[in-house]
Amino acid sequence: MSVERKPASIAELRLFTGVPQYENFAQLKNLLNVREMKASRHAFLFAEGPSLALPKSYDFEGETKYLNGFLAETHSSALIVIKDGAIQAEHYWLTGGRDVQWPSMSVAKSFISALVGIAVQEGFIKSVEDPMDRYVPSLSGSVYEGVRIKDVLQMSSGARWTEDYNDPSSEIFRLTVAMAPGGSLDAFVPTRDGTRVRTWHCVQVQFGRDSGAGHASGGGDGTFNFGLHA
Repeated sequence: MSVERKPASIAELRLFTGVPQYENFAQLKNLLNVREMKASRHAFLFAEGPSLALPKSYDFEGETKYLNGFLAETHSSALIVIKDGAIQAEHYWLTGGRDVQWPSMSVAKSFISALVGIAVQEGFIKSVEDPMDRYVPSLSGSVYEGVRIKDVLQMSSGARWTEDYNDPSSEIFRLTVAMAPGGSLDAFVPTRDGTRVRTWHCVQVQFGRDSGAGHASGGGDGTFNFGLHA
């Protein structure tokens, strides 16, 4: 019996064509080959705070806009307001819900930042003012040579980045392919013309692996041993 082949990446799924994709985003774990990350045995629970009523309208560039219209236009599936560590507003639409898993995308940046801070504290990294290639030798000779760790953390390295999910030659499209099974971040970072892309994800993953930041206590039993539950 033949087994149905799953798409290799979100690029192959063509999730960014402009067509509403909330059905797909809500079930990516079923559409793609994924690995399950073990959750902490002690999940963090946000406290329930006083209820906050969302405004019905707001002013933008001299015009009155309506919140419900904006949420519908952007196909928003969830909106949560957390103030002083407590949930004050929590709403779901379309396929959203407390128990629905969505791709975290750029949330990874916050974890990488935390890992770098832990690595500095534990001595794996001397300073965020140091150049990237001091810890990732493979970046020598690239546009990242001499670029500070701080610059990459702030997404201000100055290197090229094109975020067109429908262009196979764009950096974001090629990154999603590189991160799929069989792909390679090491092969992706150099481009044909010798320049390198600015992306947080590929350079910082390389940085964490090659600098030892991934072995800091936060990368093992600390930072990634977590669980969140609203």
